[in-house]
Amino acid sequence: GGRFDAVASRTRLVRALAWRKAMRLDATLATPPPRLNEYLELRVRRWVGLDHKSRPVQFERLGEFLASGNVRAFEGGEWLAHYARDVEQTFEQMRGASEHSSTAVCGYLFMADLEGFGLSSVGQLRAVVPLLKLLTKEVESHFPEIVDAIVLFNAPRVCFASSSRARRSFSSFSRLSCRTRFRRATLSLPFWISAASTP
Repeated sequence: GGRFDAVASRTRLVRALAWRKAMRLDATLATPPPRLNEYLELRVRRWVGLDHKSRPVQFERLGEFLASGNVRAFEGGEWLAHYARDVEQTFEQMRGASEHSSTAVCGYLFMADLEGFGLSSVGQLRAVVPLLKLLTKEVESHFPEIVDAIVLFNAPRVCFASSSRARRSFSSFSRLSCRTRFRRATLSLPFWISAASTP
């Protein structure tokens, strides 16, 4: 990697703190954004336990979401508020995993089921991409890279045969980092997580 840039790091930290204050993130878990229950029904993603490395595991029915058109259910600002809350919840999960394992936990495992998404659903990405750009600009730029690995289940060939656009779309919605391993699942769930964490 490159050399540490103290000035750039300080600038990023100050901007992140200002953004957190503007978004009132310190209170978002106790006082969630409006229509939280509807959001949780439209975007099904759950924390299911820890993997074999003591990292929190999040499982999402991503294919169902991408193919559903549910992205139109909220305005950009509403998605932003819920997404920011999701990131805060991720840090809470990581802190809990660290306390449970008595080790430093610096990332998590994201598992996505892409069943339901295929060639007939590609058109839905036109509605999703503007949202991805908004979330990336407003949220991801203020948070460190925390996804250690992404595992996809039931991934259609369109995601890999012509993968650049599809991967960028899935990756942005799952907070991919430069250190993330992106792979299609070819192994059974017990390889990744324990039976207690299997959704």
